[in-house]
Amino acid sequence: MSTLLSDRKATGKEDEPVCAYLQSIIETLGKDGMSSDESKNKVGEVQVFHLKTLPWRTDFHHEMKIIDEQHLVGATNFTPQGSKPAKHFHNAINESSRSAVADLPKAFYNPSWLNEQCPPFTVSKKKFQRMEIVVAVK
Repeated sequence: MSTLLSDRKATGKEDEPVCAYLQSIIETLGKDGMSSDESKNKVGEVQVFHLKTLPWRTDFHHEMKIIDEQHLVGATNFTPQGSKPAKHFHNAINESSRSAVADLPKAFYNPSWLNEQCPPFTVSKKKFQRMEIVVAVK
């Protein structure tokens, strides 16, 4: 995502603020805040992952879908390190057993899950403003 953002800054693309927003989500969540893989298979040349839901995390499905699509269609904008382009399908029925990540901004937690937590669970005081992203379909 950072390579895509660098490209947007260098070329002055209008979607630079959106790319920066999406990158900030990925960086803030970190690897422990990502959905866990349930299973994977291939459809043609594209890797497909079925993901488990993180009950503690707010719904970033739309944002993650945009990132996945950018990764698939613009693979040249991404570094060769890390994961290869893949499609991710969320499985709302199967929940991940992965523990919640503490100290994220409040906007990163599912509000009903957060209300059920005991005081030892800590939330960052850092503000995070969600952005509504409208994707044009060609």
